[in-house]
Parts: sequence; C-alpha cells; structure tokens
Amino acid sequence: MCCFDPKQRLNIVSVVVRLKAIVKRRDTNRRRLLQTAFKSDTPADRENERMDAHTGGLDTLLQLVQSGVASRQNAATYAMQTFSTLTQGNVLTEQEVLQVVKLFLSDDAKQDWAAIALGYVNCPYSAIRADVTSWLVGLIKREGDGLLKSEAIRAIGYLASDETRRTLIVSHGAIPALLEMVRVGSDTEQAGAARTLGCLAIGCEQNQVAIADAGAIDALVSLIVRGTYQQRIEGGLALRRLAEEDVKIEEIIRDTCWMANCDIGDDPTQRDAARMLREIYDTLGEDESKDKGPFPALVDLMLYGDDQQKNESQTVLYARGHDRKNDRVKFALDPVSILIAFVRVGTAEEKLESERVLGRLADDNDAIRVTIVQNGGIAPLVALVRNGTDSQKEKAAEALGLLAAVNDDIRIAINQEGGIAPLVALMRDGRGSQSEKAAEALSRLADGNDAIRITIVREGGIAPLVAMVLDESDTHTEMAAFALGRLAAGNDATRLAIAREGGIAPLEALVRYGTDSQKVNAAVALGRLAKGNDVTRIAIAQEGGIAPLVALVRDGTNSQKVKAAETLGRLAAGNDANRIAIAQEGGIAPLVALVQDGTNSQKENATYALDRLADDNDANRIAIAQEGGIAPLVALVQDGTNSQKENATYALDRLA
Repeated sequence: MCCFDPKQRLNIVSVVVRLKAIVKRRDTNRRRLLQTAFKSDTPADRENERMDAHTGGLDTLLQLVQSGVASRQNAATYAMQTFSTLTQGNVLTEQEVLQVVKLFLSDDAKQDWAAIALGYVNCPYSAIRADVTSWLVGLIKREGDGLLKSEAIRAIGYLASDETRRTLIVSHGAIPALLEMVRVGSDTEQAGAARTLGCLAIGCEQNQVAIADAGAIDALVSLIVRGTYQQRIEGGLALRRLAEEDVKIEEIIRDTCWMANCDIGDDPTQRDAARMLREIYDTLGEDESKDKGPFPALVDLMLYGDDQQKNESQTVLYARGHDRKNDRVKFALDPVSILIAFVRVGTAEEKLESERVLGRLADDNDAIRVTIVQNGGIAPLVALVRNGTDSQKEKAAEALGLLAAVNDDIRIAINQEGGIAPLVALMRDGRGSQSEKAAEALSRLADGNDAIRITIVREGGIAPLVAMVLDESDTHTEMAAFALGRLAAGNDATRLAIAREGGIAPLEALVRYGTDSQKVNAAVALGRLAKGNDVTRIAIAQEGGIAPLVALVRDGTNSQKVKAAETLGRLAAGNDANRIAIAQEGGIAPLVALVQDGTNSQKENATYALDRLADDNDANRIAIAQEGGIAPLVALVQDGTNSQKENATYALDRLA
C-alpha cells in the first residue's frame, strides 16, 4: 500500500535486514522486537489498521525472513513477498511492480529472483503471467540452487490465487515437478511442494483429479509417515484439499491413510504420524469437516509446534475463546482449558475439533484425563452428546469413553454430570458409528463400577445392546458383546436383566458363527453371565452354549481357548447337569490337552475347569483320569505359576 507522505514510505531493505538480525539472535522475546522493528518504519497512523486487518501477519513475516538469503540485495526481493503478505498485494505501487517486470524481461542475473518476486505479488499483468509461470516451473526442474527451488515452489503457491491461474500453472507441467520435490527434495522443498500442491487443488476438481492421477496421494501419505512436523502438516492439508470435490479421491485418501496407519502399528517413534493419519481418515468422512478454516491448524500448532508457535497460537485461541457474546466463564491460559472453552462456546466446527482433540489427548494419559475433569470438561461434552450435531454427538461420546478408561473417579464424575442417560439414548437412537461410540463409552463406564452398571440398566441400556449384538455391522456386534460382558461382571441384577432381554441366544450364536474377536467377546460375556448365577448357567446351556464353547477350547485361537475354558469352568460350577453336558460334548479331552501343552493362561483356566467338572461327579473324575489328566496336573503343582499350582491342587484333591 502506498503511503500518502513519500517520506514515510517503508524502507523495505532496512526493515528486512534488521529483522534478519533479530532472528539470528534467537531472542526469547523476539516477537516484541519484531513488532518494534515493524513499527519503526511504518506510519503510526496506519500501523494499527494493518495489524488488525492481517491477524498473524507478523508470524508470516518471521517465517519468510527466516527462509531468506544472506545478501542485502536479495533481501529487498524477499520484502516484496513479505509486505505483499501483510497488505494483500497493495504494498508495491504500479511503478515498483513495473520495475520488477523490467528486471524479469532483462538478461540480468536477477531474472530468477524477479520471477519469484512476481509470483509473490501474484503477477498482476496477464501478458507475462504465463511466462512467469513457465519460468517458475523451470526453476523447480533446474539442477542446482536449492534456495531458488524452494522459493520458486513457494512463489507458485502465491501465484495460484484463483481457478484460472491454478489451471494455467498445471498446464505448464507443475504437478510432476512438484511431486518430484515431495519425493526427493530437501526438507524445505518437500514441505513447500506439498503446500503448493494443496494450493493448486483448491476448488478445482480438474486439478484435483490430475494431482491424484499423478500419484500424489501415495507421495503425500509417505511424507506424513516419514517427514518432519512441518512436512506432515503440509501433507495433511494437501490431502484434505485434494478430497474437497471428488468422493472417489476422498475414498482413496481415506483407504491409503488407513493402510499406512495399520503399517505403523504400535511403533512409538511414529505416534505423531499415526495420529495425523487417523485424523485424516476420521475427518474426511464427515460433512462437517469440509471448509474447516484455520482453527484445526491453530490447535495443532498450540499442541505440537515449536515453542514460539505454541505460545502464539495459544494466545490467539485464548483471545478468540474469550471473545464470545454472553459468555462470562473465564478459563486458564493452557491448552486443555482453551479446548474445553471451545467445546462450550465455539462454533459447530470448533466444538467438533475441540472434542476430537480432547479425546485424543485423554487416550492413554491419565494425568490429562484428570486435568480435563478438573477444568470442567465433562459437562460440555455431556451437553454435546445430548444436543449436538450428529458428528458432535459421536465425538463427544468417544471423548467421554476415553476419559472413563481406567479411572473410576472420572467414571463417577461422568455419572454425576448425568452422562449415562444421553449415552444410552445415543446408543439406542444413533446412526452408524454413533451407536458404537456410545456403547464403547458405556462399557468403559461400567468397568469395575457396580453403581454405574445399575444406572445403565435403569436407563434402559440393556435392550439396545442386545439389539446391537444382532446388528449387521461386525464392529457394532463386537462392541455390544464386549459391553454386555462388562455389564454382567460382578452384578447379579444386570446378569438377570441381560437374560430377560434375550441377550443369551445372540451371544451363543456369536460364539458359534462370529468373527474371531466376536467369539472372544461373546465367550467372555457368557462366562460373566454364568459366574455365581445358576439361573443364567441353566439358560446358557438350554440355548446350546456348551457345544460351541467346547469347539473353541479344541480348535480356537489362543485367546478363544483361554476364555472358553474359563467359561466352561463357570458353567460347571455348582451345576451337575452342566458338568454332565460338558463331558458329553467332549469337553474333557481338550481341557486336559490345554493343561498339558497350553499357554500359562490356558493352563490356569483349564485346571480351573477340570476342578469344577470333577466336583461331586464320579463319572467326570474317571473320564479326566482316562484322558491322562492327572500327570499334567501333578506337573503344575510342582512347577506351575502360583495360580496354576492352586487350581491344580484343588483339582487333584477332587480327583483323589
């Protein structure tokens, strides 16, 4: 923007040189010094207007100065970009831009930098725009100067300001050149190329298809897996922009991210990459994830940026969270408090992102779980489960489930905030993954807490869980069986309620016909239903539950054998009809085999089952001896673990 008084015009070179010196000094308070340097060469009556109009402009300026060249001459060229960013292209007068055009059309050695400068100011002259574009793409392809490449990549991103210009850039061969930089460039080149590919994809389905067809999805996902923090941010943003207009591209991106996340597995060195891949997978499937704006990026910087990025983004979000009409609730200047505030008073998009991040932070971190509760995070999450949008309900339920994991005080707090009823309602009335997340949250709330189990039953939670066991979705069925097992643990009232609601028959069917993990969860649930309750033991046997459990002991996976053996022992406890039925179904021989050759857990549960089968039943005692059960029991008494020794001793006493 041109100043009214020529004497007050910005001295571009002096500002940039001073700013470069500040960056090199690594001052802890460099933001304040940066503002001072900016003010010293800016007309006082226009400074506030510029700063208010361009939130974050100083941060952009600092980044650009850090990536500048050493010489004073080229610093002037960078300033064209710098102040273009701050004033939306209005810093340079027409005469000044024409001087840069003249430099570009000359044979001077600065022709490369002139092209970059014209890219920075979005080349306002259509007559040379194609030439500038071609020159910049050529700089990317050229062997040699990495600094020129990285700045040309950035300049192309600035040049891609509308669909027409983005199409022009692609027509000059930018996509393969940028992809080559994503794959083999320097760290700066890779991050910049990912960013520019994302810019070319904005609002232009033709470009999105061309970029995807060129192999960008695999390259960008690979960048997230192996790259630096900044490369991951830029790669993730580019993938989201690629998915904006084309459902097929979105599906490919989600599938690729999912497979990459599975390949990472539990590698502790790849947690950030796995987190980002999961977020892309989750958010691309949600309508409310479109056009999300800057909020997720600010949150990501607040949590994972460098020290300066964390401080500045936290300050911006804190101010933004307080700037809400009719909100008198004050909160602390820390990430968790800020996120909770946005769950309470944010826009729909801000609420969704904040609850998603709170859930992620709470996962496997009990200290953060406690912090969220202490800062009042439960109530707004419960409110979203009750009255939020579809996506908000799902993410709030997921966050409450993650908060409830392994912390009984938090389970009690969620119950006290009225969280059970809306979770039951969401499980009953929700669609798709809403029901699954609500069931998962309820299962975690019920874990080890009898009062909450009773509350879930009272709120009508059993019937929708039984219905979910019959669902066509494998994941819904698996989670429902798991939740019923949690509810049945240690509570006769809930065991009887599950039986009354018809829960035993579908669990028996899962043991027989389910997937491997469904069989495990169903076997566990039946075992907990049978523990200490003869009514449910009889019901399980009458529903045909013994035969498929014996089959799992004989031919199941290791975990299936462990759980099925335990459940058979509980069915045999105190019920002679079940003892006889287990023997008739051929259950003794595979149990003896587990005692002899099984894993430690299998041996422990199999000895328990044989002990129960031998109790007050001569026919079973004889059968156990005939199957060779005595010798491995004696061996466990001598060399087994403490629990194996205890169970084997009881079994041998009954066999004597």
